Amino acid sequence: MFNQVSALIRFFLIDYRFSVLIFWGIFTFTLLPLTVLSSSTNGSVIISAAMAVFIYSGISGFVLVKETFSYGVRMGASRQAFILSAFTFSALLALIMAAVSVVVTFTYTQLAATTWDNIQFLHLSESITGEFSWLTEFGLLSLFCFMFFNAGFFLATAFHRFGLVGGLGLLAIGVVALLVESLRTPIIEFFVSDIQIGAPVIIDLNFWAFPVTVVILAALIYIIFKNASIHPGAVR
Repeated sequence: MFNQVSALIRFFLIDYRFSVLIFWGIFTFTLLPLTVLSSSTNGSVIISAAMAVFIYSGISGFVLVKETFSYGVRMGASRQAFILSAFTFSALLALIMAAVSVVVTFTYTQLAATTWDNIQFLHLSESITGEFSWLTEFGLLSLFCFMFFNAGFFLATAFHRFGLVGGLGLLAIGVVALLVESLRTPIIEFFVSDIQIGAPVIIDLNFWAFPVTVVILAALIYIIFKNASIHPGAVR
């Protein structure tokens, strides 16, 4: 089991290395035109690196199943080893993305402070704790990247196991849960204990809810993948 997990993690790291470089290359070069545009405006330009990182993490979790599950099982890895290696890799990727995000944001903030005073970065730590800290920013980015990755991973398992109908059905359930107030409110209260409207908006999180959610996702993914075929549901 240990050999299978370590081999899969090394494979994931090599496989995702290029996409991580492409993502940060595009993001940093995108800052250049934003900087030029900010110089021609009188108002403030607000940039959020966190949202882009979260979207990338969710897509990466989804793509992991599509591109590596069948290959990994064919190469002799068990389904349990694949799930364990995927969760371990998601933690490593979350730490890497959070660290790079903090470095890029810090570097650009220092440059902008001396040249473009109308550029502001939206910091996650300030919105959640009310106080900005690079260490807190790193921890929160790591946590949310990890959650978004595994949410995408869970969605991909539904598409793989049950095909297009199962995957879209799961998405439909999620959309309905967010639109219906009687369902949305308990979900929000599960993760958020209080919201203080002000400048900035401060969100008090129930941090215990995140490991509980991870355990639930891991159990559901294991149940779905336990007897899953290596062929996606859409082609069976």
